[in-house]
Amino acid sequence: MKRILKLIAKITLYAFILITIVSTFFWFRGVKERNEALALRINNVSFSTLEDGTYYGYYTGGMHGSRENAVEITIIDGIIIKIENKINMEEKDKEFLITLYSKVIDNQSLDIDGISGSTLTSKAYLKSIENAVNNADEGE
Repeated sequence: MKRILKLIAKITLYAFILITIVSTFFWFRGVKERNEALALRINNVSFSTLEDGTYYGYYTGGMHGSRENAVEITIIDGIIIKIENKINMEEKDKEFLITLYSKVIDNQSLDIDGISGSTLTSKAYLKSIENAVNNADEGE
């Protein structure tokens, strides 16, 4: 009986060590991703300079692609009237997207507060909108 208990104790110890090592690896990997997202700059853009049309913007999503997303924005009379999500790697729910995109449309600006609890993801989606405008400015 003692041998079985010792064996169970060893297996438990090894499993704990393995779980700790794997968890630490993923935690540090996540720290790098979060730091990169925190450093992501969102530049305010002018929608009023854009010609009427639909523009596509893409953000690669950081180090590991977890926040990859793409949008299509629609401009009429220099006003952004619609933002449609095309790629959503993080699979954010519709409520998140509606809230974030409504803030941009209501303010006609990317200089908005992100969604509480999803600040880094908000920045990634705002970056794809910025990229859509920048692509339009470059004539792409």
